[in-house]
Amino acid sequence: METVSAEAKIPRNVLYILAVLVIIFLGVSYQSIEFLQIQKHQPGNYNRQPAIVLYNDNDNLRTLEALDLFWIKDVIPNDTQSPLAAISMETASGTKLVKQFPCEVDPLDDRCKIERIPRGGYVTGFPEIPLTPETALLCDENINIRLGKNTETVCPNDPTCKKCARNYNETKRLLEHFHQGDNERRDRLQKWFPIPKGKESRDIIVCSVNFGQLYLFLNWACSCWKNQVFDVRLYTWIIPTDTKTYNALVALGFNAEPLDWMSNGTKIRLSSKYTGSANSGPHAQINSIAAFASNFAVQMGFYTLLMDVDMVFLHNPFPWLHRSAERRDVLGMYSPRSDNYGFMNSGFLFFVPTEKTKILLESYENLCLIKSISDQQLWNVVIRHYSFRQVGVCVTLNFNPLK
Repeated sequence: METVSAEAKIPRNVLYILAVLVIIFLGVSYQSIEFLQIQKHQPGNYNRQPAIVLYNDNDNLRTLEALDLFWIKDVIPNDTQSPLAAISMETASGTKLVKQFPCEVDPLDDRCKIERIPRGGYVTGFPEIPLTPETALLCDENINIRLGKNTETVCPNDPTCKKCARNYNETKRLLEHFHQGDNERRDRLQKWFPIPKGKESRDIIVCSVNFGQLYLFLNWACSCWKNQVFDVRLYTWIIPTDTKTYNALVALGFNAEPLDWMSNGTKIRLSSKYTGSANSGPHAQINSIAAFASNFAVQMGFYTLLMDVDMVFLHNPFPWLHRSAERRDVLGMYSPRSDNYGFMNSGFLFFVPTEKTKILLESYENLCLIKSISDQQLWNVVIRHYSFRQVGVCVTLNFNPLK
């Protein structure tokens, strides 16, 4: 009898298992059918526009309207008492019922020509104003994780880094005097780099150089001429830091920034020598000036390539950069570092003039004040900052793919 009883329990256990599986199957099937009902309202491609279907849910509709989420395009009500009852069901689908996105053609594209990201706008959590040393707190280990070798964000008892920034006052003076001539500078750039008819923007190259580095810049220019890349004088805005360099560049037909912002009693003097090292002499300050200029160009709406002068071009990089810039804000050259020097080489950066890029570069400009010697460390600390997690970044091993 015991044997028969044991055998009788087996079918009962199997029945319990089958019952549980049936319940799970029905639940999953219901969710799948509900998902497909929503998906059928959306175009079948990767870049589809988001659609939200609401059935008998006025509370949710009012919530969406209150949030002012202008990326919501299609709202299909099924309630004659809803605030949208005046619109028939035949015409509701596809009707713009909520505030339009500024770039209506592609709601996912944040390259919209607006003055500033709206408060609580389409980039949730992104800074509305540029960061400063007081708000970025780069020397706070709870905010900025230190990755190995570090010379830029170590400052005991001062999370702003200002007490340990040995060039703070000098760089602040550079920044203030540089921007005193912004109105004249804007007029010059519009004259030097006119926007082609039918285009919204154009490409420019920004770099800064002293007399000791001039031979490197001219070597790059010669590589462009020899390889028939383009006439670099039509693309390049160069900021010299001494009179000899300025005179040489103007004589060769380059668009060189006048030195008046460094004269007139400003007491700004940068060495014209180059020691051959990236982190010695005036190199750090020269690169800060290039960062100021890049920010200015991006604020004007230019697609801006910031580069060191020790470059050689085999081909025109701009067609490839633009193909790679889709839904990106910043493109850069890969740097195989896992320490604080970071993953991106600060000597070759391409900026797409999005609203996110503008806030990022204004922040980077403000944070140049706390830099000691390493641009690459500061740049990678800023790009990894939690406030800029939504910046679209692309890095590559090689910027010569068009052979």
